[in-house]
Amino acid sequence: MDIRGRIITVLRWGKKQLCVVKKHFLRIAYFVLRPFQHKKLVMQIEQAERTLTDVRPNVRGTSMGKNQLCRPFQYDLQIIIAAYNVEEYVEACMESVLNQKTKYTYKVIVVEDGSTDGTANILKKYEQDDRVCVIYQQNAGLSAARNTALKKIEASYVMFVDSDDMVAEGAVETLMETAFRMQADIVEGGYYTLYENSLRKELGVGQMQKVCPLKALDGMPARKVFRSELFEDIIFPRGYWFEDTVNMMRVFPKAKSVYKIPERVYIYRMRRDSITHMTKKNAKSLDTYWISELLLQEYAKCGGKREKEYCEMFLRQILINAHRLGDQAESIQKSVFALSAALVDTYFAEDYQEIENSSLYIALKTKDYLAYRWYWRTH
Repeated sequence: MDIRGRIITVLRWGKKQLCVVKKHFLRIAYFVLRPFQHKKLVMQIEQAERTLTDVRPNVRGTSMGKNQLCRPFQYDLQIIIAAYNVEEYVEACMESVLNQKTKYTYKVIVVEDGSTDGTANILKKYEQDDRVCVIYQQNAGLSAARNTALKKIEASYVMFVDSDDMVAEGAVETLMETAFRMQADIVEGGYYTLYENSLRKELGVGQMQKVCPLKALDGMPARKVFRSELFEDIIFPRGYWFEDTVNMMRVFPKAKSVYKIPERVYIYRMRRDSITHMTKKNAKSLDTYWISELLLQEYAKCGGKREKEYCEMFLRQILINAHRLGDQAESIQKSVFALSAALVDTYFAEDYQEIENSSLYIALKTKDYLAYRWYWRTH
């Protein structure tokens, strides 16, 4: 690593440590002041919806769809790559996928989503490879591109790769060996992060573990293989930011046999222009609430069981939403709280005595906005 890279790494580490210290301080303050931090919020649901709609209307997408499973499957794995304006990164991504050494058969479906740079020209050279199918379409967004690739599933398992990331050496062999051996619905591996030219190993599990998907998996589709049947009637909601929320709220609950493995199978490229790094003040950040509401409603409509584990997952999603909207106006944050509390009342009627994030759960049930605000700022 060069001197500039070392300086950047040290600065990032220092910034991270300051955030940790700040959070610990706030947590101490939270526990000391908690008995005095209570204020019930009275807000009509219609008023809360109008407040959000005035800033960012709900696009009214859906996660309900129908994809064709082409049985008997011709391949073991279908790798889906949505590509848009990634001329700087897409070749490295494709090479990492096509250079996999494995006994398992795989098909790569690349959806070129109407790029305005040289992405399409770069992808043309891969059309000669029998393992690759490139689909060109007008720009419709990440969800629509993934949905295009999901319309026809020709493999036992599906894997998603972001076009600016890379697959680690041996990833397909490792993931698929576990998937077939354990008859798994989902297998998730470890990962690296790539900051400019610095590759960093991230902590993972020490050995293969069978896990509860609602508690142990992250919500992103990358570094996983999914049994194809999980996506037979699920699509990515179009028009939203945070479309990956569909995994946690709609896909993972269908999975029964789920494993995490210690091998690192994926390389995340950290880019400043990704949604994760965009300002929290952007109006589209409100999609984090709208998509949570949509997916909960559709999960219930499809007969999904709203038991304790699902409630705990939804509480974690509410916490994520609160952090994403932390820089929005107070009126927005109060409206999201009121609507979230209404969802908890509607879909989780049972009064759980012991539940993860119990203080958050109680704050939502009692409409205690101040307790909610203190809680998310310290967790």
